[in-house]
Amino acid sequence: MRFERLRRSVGPAATPRISPSTTCRAARVSLRFSPTGQVDPCCANDRYVLGRVGTEPLLDIWASGRRQVLAEALDRADFSLGCQDCGVENALGNRLESPAKEFDDYPDGDAVWPRRLEFALSNRCNLECLHCNGDLSSTIRARREHLPPLPKAYDDEFFEQIVPFLEHAEVVTFIGGEPFLAPEARRMWNLLLELDTPPAVHVTTNGTVWNSRVEQYVYGLRMNAAISIDGATAETFEKIRVGASFDRTIAVRNELMKATRSYGGAFTINHCWLVPNWH
Repeated sequence: MRFERLRRSVGPAATPRISPSTTCRAARVSLRFSPTGQVDPCCANDRYVLGRVGTEPLLDIWASGRRQVLAEALDRADFSLGCQDCGVENALGNRLESPAKEFDDYPDGDAVWPRRLEFALSNRCNLECLHCNGDLSSTIRARREHLPPLPKAYDDEFFEQIVPFLEHAEVVTFIGGEPFLAPEARRMWNLLLELDTPPAVHVTTNGTVWNSRVEQYVYGLRMNAAISIDGATAETFEKIRVGASFDRTIAVRNELMKATRSYGGAFTINHCWLVPNWH
């Protein structure tokens, strides 16, 4: 599931500008923000925490010795600091099937600012997908797990601190929850719209939300879109993505295809292989 989340967040891989790494460059170029405020190097490694929003400034998290230790470990092919999953793939010769390949488009050496930011700012979601959990779906957390809502991790101070990171980023990705339902994501998109030259924006959506406000963000930021569709028929799809309408999702898919085609953006369909849809 960790690998799947990363693939969903970025869309098609860009053509590398440089020679690929033999291990992984994520710790040198990337930060990921989770719904709890935890900051990680990427979504495949949430075990080696770089910091936490609200307890230390973002610049200190980026400049932390922990990040440097991880980067240096990966340089020497040491995957023991939370990167064991990718380490297994690397040892088997399957590196290009692991999330590590997604960072090959960035040069060796530390970036002054993160080149890539991934935001999972909220677990707010209107679905109860069979393969998901309450960390990524507020509906599952309330109805299936019977837990209180996650505390909101991102306040005004965070959004003030993130501005220079956005100004220097090359790519920003948004996953969920459902980004188009999250006020935190909308606030981030408003900041991006204020930039003279926004970074490339990738969004992964469950395909349940399309309205004039979403349309303005999609076209305004020329978003690259990935939509999650886990079945080719309404029966299979709605059994897995509990609470979703197959017809509605196809309609949103068509709107996203229309948008991305109009400005040459990337469009992908994501799916998880499960018992109900393996056929």
